[in-house]
Amino acid sequence: MRRIISLICFMLIISSLLFSVEITLINKEILSGNLLKQEDKKIYFSKDKELYIIDDQVIESIQYKIVEKDQQAKKINWNSFKVIHKINEENIWTHDFFVTRNIESFSMNGEEVPFKYFKLMKIQLSNGDIIVSRYLGETDTEIKLLLQAEKSFLKQNVQMIWLLSEHEKNGKVTGGLTGSLLGLFVGGLVGAYYGSYCNNDFQAFLSMTLITALGTVIGNELGRLTGSLFEKEKLVWSKN
Repeated sequence: MRRIISLICFMLIISSLLFSVEITLINKEILSGNLLKQEDKKIYFSKDKELYIIDDQVIESIQYKIVEKDQQAKKINWNSFKVIHKINEENIWTHDFFVTRNIESFSMNGEEVPFKYFKLMKIQLSNGDIIVSRYLGETDTEIKLLLQAEKSFLKQNVQMIWLLSEHEKNGKVTGGLTGSLLGLFVGGLVGAYYGSYCNNDFQAFLSMTLITALGTVIGNELGRLTGSLFEKEKLVWSKN
């Protein structure tokens, strides 16, 4: 029994490398993501290739999942993030993140087109090119999208605009998480069998690791395939 508990604890330590945090700020905004480290009265977390650095003074409450509050600080690869948000007392009420996330539409030829910030957009240009990316905002003459970096397209060159669903992506994430949890559970049972009845700690650990990994991969693919069945696009604007 002691071997079983040790194995399960070890697997939980491995799985806790992917922990998360949910922060409520003093302006009542709620941010969440993967916790990187917490030091020097700042908390660092990431989400969708964006890094958030939040000062303690602007945090109303924090909810941790899986991880302990006092964790060992990790080195951060600053170059791996497309955007870095630094939120403190000086800019919490005016930070671009809170301004842009409230965008819900843009104008095309005097027509208001409903489209939320950072939603997946597909546009067709006058030369026939198709661009798929995320919506970042607009100017009077251009639409801003996120490709490898922020890029703008003249509105006069846009022929059609679609809003794309993201069921395949969401299904992949949901399936992967479900599969990993199911794999961890089944792997724990198999590991317990080998540890208790076969007295083979190595085989028990190997079984738990492989079954957990296999469950994650299978869940990931099943979720992606299921999501792709419901994937669709909605035409929200056409020049003609």
